Amino acid sequence: MEPPKPSRNWVKFTCLGCVFAPCLLSFVTFGYLKYRVSKQGDGLPIVLAELRKMGVPTEPSDLAQKPAVPDSDNAAPYYQQLASIRKTMSDTSVLQGYSGLAGHPDDRFEAKQQLDNAAPALKVIDEAVKRNGCDFARDYSKGANLLFPEYADMKGAVKLLGGRAKFQWEAGNYSGAIKSIGGMLRVARHCSSEPTLIGELVCFADYSIAMVAIDQLLEVIKNKPTALKELDATLTREWIKPRIVHAFHGEVVMSRFTIESLRSWHDFMPDSGSGSGGFDKTIDRLTLGDPAVRRMLETKYLELWKNAFAKFPKDESDWRGYQTTMQEIEHQIEMDNSIEGKLNQIMFPVFDQFTNAWAAMMAKQRLSLLATKLLEKRATSKLPSSLKEFGDLAIDPFTRKNMRYDQNGKGFKVWSVGQNETDENGLKYLPNSSMRADDCDIVLGYDIGLPTAPPKRAYRPATPSRPGFGAPSIQ
Repeated sequence: MEPPKPSRNWVKFTCLGCVFAPCLLSFVTFGYLKYRVSKQGDGLPIVLAELRKMGVPTEPSDLAQKPAVPDSDNAAPYYQQLASIRKTMSDTSVLQGYSGLAGHPDDRFEAKQQLDNAAPALKVIDEAVKRNGCDFARDYSKGANLLFPEYADMKGAVKLLGGRAKFQWEAGNYSGAIKSIGGMLRVARHCSSEPTLIGELVCFADYSIAMVAIDQLLEVIKNKPTALKELDATLTREWIKPRIVHAFHGEVVMSRFTIESLRSWHDFMPDSGSGSGGFDKTIDRLTLGDPAVRRMLETKYLELWKNAFAKFPKDESDWRGYQTTMQEIEHQIEMDNSIEGKLNQIMFPVFDQFTNAWAAMMAKQRLSLLATKLLEKRATSKLPSSLKEFGDLAIDPFTRKNMRYDQNGKGFKVWSVGQNETDENGLKYLPNSSMRADDCDIVLGYDIGLPTAPPKRAYRPATPSRPGFGAPSIQ
């Protein structure tokens, strides 16, 4: 007996089921994902409120300097003038004066010529450093599209002032040289006034340049109590306190608006190829093109910052505490393989080098003032047997113990162990030598054994290809 044949209706329903079941499953799956995305995005107002309760700015207007910098005390317009001044000067007519500061006598004639030709720029810089505040009134809602063109010229300004300082002290004008060095430190402090990591990093770099000038000036005035006292007062007045939390605030706001501005994966990852084909455009439309997806990504990103701010140490000089907190956050990001986790791996800053540079900045500041005070002691009485009387000024940020100190009654050297956190017995890095800075300590020393000077380099005539003031290659 033959089995009954299926009815035509049953066959139709079966065929329709085969066709529509995957579509229905996809629809249900997509709907569920959309629900989950929206649910996570709904947490954005909550995390924003929590950040504001912690005192963390979340809107561009929150980053405005308070109290506002008066126009009469704002250095920003003067730095903005430098770009137009530089355009009127050729590369060979502007200062490579830092080469003279770094100790290459063969370049001195060229450096002096360039210094004279840079007089218009120096006039503007001198006006800028008379101002205590600096506010460029930037539009932080631009996020990753916000540019900071003034920083290259500000770094060039520090080199101009350093070159001038050297010529001043060689002419016996110690007060003028100290004033120029004070200007270098004021420019560095102006960079630090903005709530950005890049501003802090430029500040650190500027101080490294200034420390070269301070070290060389101390060698010249080491037996001149009046000049030492004047330098002591300048270093104390221009003391730069790293504003790390302040810089993080800017990163939070700019990152928020960067995420909100994304519309395709090509915007976020230009090398991804996204946005070129129909399929890519569909993916973009369903992901970053959807406001709910952007809210979800922003929520996840801001939750990371909320956790970081909750764990940051109270003491801003505790760079190690900040580093440990950020390493924990970075590890959390690395272990997150979700879409928002992948985005955070790219968006969230990497802080290891930043915190090390921060510690080096603190060490250099302390060493500069500490060495000045030790020379003052020697000029008026005698060197102390230890650094205990200098309190926190003598603490090495890398070890949280006293700086290393060696003295023989006539001379001394004082040093930090530096970024490798290994005591090299006061081995000082010398530019243009085979030494590696990472393998050396951060050292200031006078009339005591230090490494000999590196070989002089061969004379290099001026060429149009050499970079000039404000050029991207300025280090």
